[in-house]
Amino acid sequence: MKLPFRVIYDEYGRTGNRFFAYLDSIGWAIQNHKKVIILFPENILKHFDNFRNSQYISLPLWNKKAIWWRLFRKMFLYNKVATSFYKTNFSHKLGFFAGWDDLRESHVYYPKVKKQIQELFAPNDYIKKPIDKLFSNVKRGGTIVGVHIRKEDYKTAYGGIYYYDDDVFIHYMNQIQQLFPNCHFYISSNEPISERFSELFNILDKPVDSAVGDLYALSQCDYIIGPPSTFNCWASFIGDAPLYTMFKKNETINLDNFAIIRGDIK
Repeated sequence: MKLPFRVIYDEYGRTGNRFFAYLDSIGWAIQNHKKVIILFPENILKHFDNFRNSQYISLPLWNKKAIWWRLFRKMFLYNKVATSFYKTNFSHKLGFFAGWDDLRESHVYYPKVKKQIQELFAPNDYIKKPIDKLFSNVKRGGTIVGVHIRKEDYKTAYGGIYYYDDDVFIHYMNQIQQLFPNCHFYISSNEPISERFSELFNILDKPVDSAVGDLYALSQCDYIIGPPSTFNCWASFIGDAPLYTMFKKNETINLDNFAIIRGDIK
């Protein structure tokens, strides 16, 4: 039986993980004129009216402030009967999927409708317009490179191997500056940024100082560098911005090392 919908019931990880978990199901819905039902959507979607108002997407439990939302969340995500049900083939036949575990590595649909995907994931104008205005002025005579600095949780994540101090980022930014002499940097960070960066490089001010502002700004950069993270991967994917992933602390960069993420997130 071919169902007219898919239900994504999980809420794995943060923004980048969530968006990649939605990706192929939304492509499936657009291409086949179906609907994706997202039970527990990422809160950042309040800044994405195109997404929330799409005919292909339903967010039935959107009101997170309501008491019933917490009850439904507990019932659907953390109830032993529910979690046992999700692991069965029967649940898939009824249209229930974990976006991250079941669908993340599926690339059947979204490449065929990427333009529509980009429109759905475009943030609202109060996010876009200030960033677009700044970037359009800078890009007339220079190159913008987004730098994703992720510290905080990376002190312990992956055993701390991708927790880089400022010297590591400065090492890479110096190389970027050699590649692009008229270079401006946009820094996205989940911690306060050291003054050392503005002393050494042309650092752009943030017209929108928020996570969604950073995500959109990174996607509009000419190039992006950062440690392994679905946040910068999503920016590369949705904005067609070439990304260099900093897997080590002291590698040498050349332009051939940059690539646009195609959705192949493991």
